[in-house]
Amino acid sequence: MGVVAALAGQMLREQSRRRAYLLILLFGGALLYSSILVGVLAVDQELRVLMDLGLALIELTVLAAAVHGAATSVLEDMESKTVYLILTRPLGKWQYLLGRFFGLVGTAVLAGGAMGVLHLGLLWAKGWAWQGAYGAALLGGLLKVVVISSLATFFALFSTSVVSAICMTGFLWLLGHFLPEVTFLLSRDASPGASVVKATLYLVPNLQLFNLRDRLEVPGASLGALDLLVPMGYAATYVGVALSLALWLFSRKEF
Repeated sequence: MGVVAALAGQMLREQSRRRAYLLILLFGGALLYSSILVGVLAVDQELRVLMDLGLALIELTVLAAAVHGAATSVLEDMESKTVYLILTRPLGKWQYLLGRFFGLVGTAVLAGGAMGVLHLGLLWAKGWAWQGAYGAALLGGLLKVVVISSLATFFALFSTSVVSAICMTGFLWLLGHFLPEVTFLLSRDASPGASVVKATLYLVPNLQLFNLRDRLEVPGASLGALDLLVPMGYAATYVGVALSLALWLFSRKEF
């Protein structure tokens, strides 16, 4: 695991220096700050708007950076032949892929944590009282980013195209938010085609499971251990499957 940790650290440093990544984070920070203006327009609901919009902007900004990194990092190494130099060392392909992915996740967590601190500062400046559910809401958003990043890694190796990987990942991200509604509509259709589509939907991540920020809208809401363990277990399982498929594709490539 020492090799994986070293590769993860290298990936974290590379992502931190990327101009596109920094621009995305700066853009997200500016949007987060501008949410104050939107909150002012809401009058009596200013804190609620600032809370919801801020958490959504954190998730979207970190998601954009993470998906871009997942879709480009391995493919860029393959195109520049850097992967050939790395794999000439006593290093397995699974170690390389896990190191890249964990480095990407570490970068996403650091970026999300930094923006979360900024968001909390804005909320406290408006007189918001701390709720333990905030940490769970931020965690849910980051778990969603990790799941989607694993899909982006798989699609990057599957399509070998950055644009295709980002498009397919974005489609599943969108579908994952409306999965319960789509499943309900298909349950009312008894045709064979609907049954096939319904079975295929099991491959789509249920991203509604990670929307723990809904608890912040309930006064005095609290989260138990099970409320956190279920999405964490689901994320770990889904990421494990997606990375296993990505590793299978990666192992079939000749280096």
